[in-house]
Amino acid sequence: MATPLPTDATYVETDFRSPRRTKRCPPFSGKYRKAIIGGIAVVVVAAVIVLIVVLATSDDDDNESANVSVIVADEPLVLPHVAVANLTMASAASTDDTLDACVQRGWIPTGVDWAAASASGSAVSYLCMQQSTQRVDTDGDGGGTVNLDDLAVVRRIVVVSEAEECPSTMQTVSNPSSGVFVCAEYVAASTAFETQQYVVDLMTTTEAFYNHETPGWITWPTDLKIDADASGVYLSARYPVRPIVGLAVLTNATAGTIYSACNELQPLGQWEAPGFMLKSSAISDSSDVLVCVQRPNGNATGASSVLTVLNVVLPTEPCPESTANATEVTSDQIKLCAEWGLVDFDPTSNFVSSQANSSFVAELSQYQTTEDGAASFTTSTLPGDWDVIGNGSTGDVRTFFLTRRSRPFASLTNSTGTGSTVSMDNEVSSSVEAVASSSTDELSFRVLQIADLHISGDPDHPCADSPDTIRDSILAAASEIAQQMREDGNSTSSTVAGEENDPMYRECREAVTIAFLDELLDIEQPDFVVFTGDNVQQHQDPGMHKLSMNTFIARVESRRIPWCAVYGNHDAEGGLSREDMLELMIQGKQYSHVKYGPRDIDGVGNYEVNVVAPANGPWGERGSTVFRMYFLDSHALIDTAVYPSINDAGDYDWIKESQIEFYRELALSHIAEEAANNNSVLPNGSIPAVMYYHIPVPEYGLASPLTRVGTSHESVFSAAVNSGLFSALVEVGDVKATFVGHDHINDYCYLRQGVQLCYGGGIGLGKAYGQTDVERRARVLEWKFYANETRTMRSWQRHFSDPTQIQSLEVLYSE
Repeated sequence: MATPLPTDATYVETDFRSPRRTKRCPPFSGKYRKAIIGGIAVVVVAAVIVLIVVLATSDDDDNESANVSVIVADEPLVLPHVAVANLTMASAASTDDTLDACVQRGWIPTGVDWAAASASGSAVSYLCMQQSTQRVDTDGDGGGTVNLDDLAVVRRIVVVSEAEECPSTMQTVSNPSSGVFVCAEYVAASTAFETQQYVVDLMTTTEAFYNHETPGWITWPTDLKIDADASGVYLSARYPVRPIVGLAVLTNATAGTIYSACNELQPLGQWEAPGFMLKSSAISDSSDVLVCVQRPNGNATGASSVLTVLNVVLPTEPCPESTANATEVTSDQIKLCAEWGLVDFDPTSNFVSSQANSSFVAELSQYQTTEDGAASFTTSTLPGDWDVIGNGSTGDVRTFFLTRRSRPFASLTNSTGTGSTVSMDNEVSSSVEAVASSSTDELSFRVLQIADLHISGDPDHPCADSPDTIRDSILAAASEIAQQMREDGNSTSSTVAGEENDPMYRECREAVTIAFLDELLDIEQPDFVVFTGDNVQQHQDPGMHKLSMNTFIARVESRRIPWCAVYGNHDAEGGLSREDMLELMIQGKQYSHVKYGPRDIDGVGNYEVNVVAPANGPWGERGSTVFRMYFLDSHALIDTAVYPSINDAGDYDWIKESQIEFYRELALSHIAEEAANNNSVLPNGSIPAVMYYHIPVPEYGLASPLTRVGTSHESVFSAAVNSGLFSALVEVGDVKATFVGHDHINDYCYLRQGVQLCYGGGIGLGKAYGQTDVERRARVLEWKFYANETRTMRSWQRHFSDPTQIQSLEVLYSE
């Protein structure tokens, strides 16, 4: 039964018009002066380029439009690809009511409040999207029951400023301030997926000017905040990563047609405008020079001749030195100097990110300013890792041309073959056996998550927020542990264990944390333990830092329990580096599965653990992977020397693009291998997986009362920048749940686009903050494979007051 909307919630929903079907007009018809350059793969040698410069007249016949509808449904929209199908703004008096207003429609809130921190008391406003999940066509019906000809998806979203309205072919999504419009163009899903011209994902953040290296993501530097005194709001859109196989120059497109002019070029449906086209505020409406790009259709695979180098010079200037595969085209304003090369694309890939064996130019953008403003222009004023490839002038207007490359992930890609392969060296991957049932064809694997211990090495450090009561048994154990920790730390204290001799016997202190950890390990008897960061917190004393590390490590090593760990934002504060701590967790540790991970990506401790079959069975052969766990380093505070434009130096760092690419390439290599082996996998060829890291991604903060299972006692202190990890998880599809710590008194799970976003709940006392009336707790995950060849993931908690009782049992995933 649908839950009613909050009484004060409102929608500002787009008045959608049916997208027009592509016109079948003659080659080069239209209003624009063009110069076209295209790359054509012939033999293995070179790209043959066709150059045509013509002046054509318009052709306005055939204005048929298709009856393409926007589907609004409570049920999730399942399509052959992940795509954004619809957009709306929702507003209400509170954050929870606004987020619930999105959820009530079966839609997803994106990013941040557009009126956040406003002094005017404006209503809370979020951009909500209807985003499909990906259905894999396993029965040959083309991907589901939805008629793709009758469903619209967003082809492009843009932000225009200094404008009176959106471009003529686009719909207004929002008009947040004077002269600023968020505009969307819609197209039939069948056309979008055939041409791969569609929006995959959207996000809004409070940060724009950082080095977003991920191809496919376009971030607009225009502030979309609703009120002048609100925090900044910036929109990012993600598109499929595709190569460029042709270029065209149009020299009299206007502001109203700049995003539609390229659509008239032949072959129809393959041409598009650059990713974004920006003007400085000093530029008035004028005739624009426009470079259109041609993309291959979505079914194009194998070796293709694509754009690998592009430079722009003035018409009278020579092109840079080039190879035999170079071509050029000259218009009256600019000259394009292009080089083409054969790039091999994985013929089995059905994912947003192009699987290529070498780099290519993936994106082209333009920025216009005055001649006076051109002297001070740098790419640091634009979000994204852009390279300036040249500029051209028209009167007092200077246009800068920028490109961004797509590169194979070097740590995982074998450049000698076609497609990518992953090296499973001992710095990336390890394995541990699942547990087989003695009576049935079932497997299980139980993981205990330990979040936010904050061990300092001082067993008598008083609790920041003490529970109301502490059991006698745990007080007695804590006294024994305190004596042992003092001895291990060579303390001069003569205090010994026991209520008669220990003056802190009845006090809440750090040793109580260790006693609780011991109880959890003995009661749960897990198959694996994951320490999810802020495991220790010691300030500038390397000796105590080492003692803190050894204290929690000893608990699992002595019990012979396989374990691993990731870092939090406090772990490296005590004088030991992440590398030093890694050595402590590896050297001489028989049951440790901690790995360094690739040395050429960000962070320390990016790796995986494969849970494998202990014997042959319906799950596959002995040693085959049946379940998988990924681990990522979520870093600490932002390094302002690297990111000087971040608004708040106290914000948390984010999981970097190199780490996301590491996960994506690793997961895709597994999917390809497992599908080829038919190894008891999901329909898309993947083994169900989970992921552990410390600082939550921003999507955790979009949970609402209708979507949270569990409790939320504090705000989500996520990374300052959304680098796209969650979007990658939805794209790849193998990860069914992620588990974090950091926010000690949150313990909920939030199901978003098929991925459970879960907190572990903090167990630490001592230095770890908490709340007197909120139990310290730990989360358990149990994976099971049943005799009918289905799988489930269940989760429960164990609380400090009575860890023998299972709390908050829930099913996170089932088949």
